[in-house]
Amino acid sequence: FGIEGIVHAKAASSEDDAAEFLTYDAIANTLLCETTGEKISIFKKVIVRVQVEEAGHEAAQRSKLVVRLVEPVVPGLSVKSLGKVDEVPAVVEIPGVGKVKTTSSDRVATPVTKKAKSKK
Repeated sequence: FGIEGIVHAKAASSEDDAAEFLTYDAIANTLLCETTGEKISIFKKVIVRVQVEEAGHEAAQRSKLVVRLVEPVVPGLSVKSLGKVDEVPAVVEIPGVGKVKTTSSDRVATPVTKKAKSKK
């Protein structure tokens, strides 16, 4: 899958400055990490962590979709993976949504429903 939009090279923590070790080549349309030599080019397959950053009820803003780099590892920019699909628990709690269950076939989260008791 692909995501089209502006890519922000914001450091994973406030202690790091991603701009210090990344070089953008406008002709080749690549980012080069000076410390590791890793080159990220347009359409290169990467692993990312996707999450929703809640704006809160008092904020007059919408929630944001946050995409962070997992692999390739770029010091200060990459974040740790939250686990492989096989490690996802059967039921997870999502703030603002409640408890949802994941399915082993596609790991799509579905709402947990209470089964009606049969009358006998």
